[in-house]
Parts: sequence; C-alpha cells; structure tokens
Amino acid sequence: MKLKVLLIVSLVAIPRLSLAQTTGRIVGDVVDSAGQAVPGATVTVRSPSLQGLRSVSTDARGEFHFAFLSPGTYQVTIGLAGFKTVEISGVRVELDHTATVRGRMEVAVVRETVDVIAPPEIDVTNVTTGLNATADLFTRMAFDRSFSPGT
Repeated sequence: MKLKVLLIVSLVAIPRLSLAQTTGRIVGDVVDSAGQAVPGATVTVRSPSLQGLRSVSTDARGEFHFAFLSPGTYQVTIGLAGFKTVEISGVRVELDHTATVRGRMEVAVVRETVDVIAPPEIDVTNVTTGLNATADLFTRMAFDRSFSPGT
C-alpha cells in the first residue's frame, strides 16, 4: 500500500518539479504618473531565449503575468495610445523565480495639425465686371418687339 502511494506521489510531483526547475516568470503592474493603474496596456517581452515575442494586456488593476519563460535576460516593452512607450531592459529571469517589473507611463505630447484651405479671395483692386451671355438669356429678356420705322 505504501509503495502505491509513493508511486502515485512520485508520478504527480516529479513532472511538476521538473517544470518548475526549467522556467521562470515575469509579473508586474503598469501605472500612470499619478500612480493609478493603467488597464489595457500592451506588455511585450522579447529575449534571445524566446522564439519571437509574447504579448499580454494589463487587466483592470493594471497587472500582467508571463509564465513559463526560459531563463535569460528579457526586454519588457509597454505601450498604450496616448502614453509614451516604456522599455525596460535587463529583466533577469531565473529558474523557478519571479521577476517583478513596474512600468510607469507618462502621458504623450499630442500634436495635431489642422490645415485650413480657404476659397480664393476676392480681388478688390480690380473693378472689372463681366457677364456670360448665352442664347437662353436673350430669349428670356423682355424686349419691346414693335418696331416702327423712324422711332
């Protein structure tokens, strides 16, 4: 009976121990310059130890979590529209340890350009007037059509 229990515990515990010994984690939060949580920010980690990159969004409390990361040095990038992008380099992930990161985001300077295109101005220096006369204009004009000689 003791042998069965020992065997079951070994089958459950050994895979967990081996998994815990080969990966680490990065957790953290993102706040603004006033210390308030920034939900919805995109947090990206990249490293030579990682194929490609991984991204998550911060939750309602501004927190994020990356699990099962290979040991190595990571770069954490945090971005959100309206804020300056934050880059944190040198985040060290070790076996079965959690690296904690706090990203403080500052409001970005918003620059907006408005181009106003106005119609051409009226030339006040020229007093020339003109009229485009068409056949339609002449047919609509009222003329005295009684022609008498000598009048």
